[in-house]
Amino acid sequence: MVFIPKNPKNPKNPKNPKNPKNPKNPKNPKNPKNPKNPKNPKNPKNPKNPKNPKNPKNPKNPKNPKNPKKY
Repeated sequence: MVFIPKNPKNPKNPKNPKNPKNPKNPKNPKNPKNPKNPKNPKNPKNPKNPKNPKNPKNPKNPKNPKNPKKY
C-alpha cells in the first residue's frame, strides 16, 4: 500500500496556484515591457509632427539670423 500525503509539498498539477511564475496570458499586466499602442507615451522617441520644437535644426524663416547672407 502506497502512502499518499494529504498536503504534498510539490504537487505536480496544482489547481489554483497562488503565484504562477509565468502566466501564459495575463489579463492586465501592470507594467508591460513593450506595449503595442501606448495611449500617452511620456517621451516619444521620434514624434512625427512636433507642434513646437524647442531647437529646430533648420528653421525656415529665422527671425534673427546669426550670420545673415550678404547679397
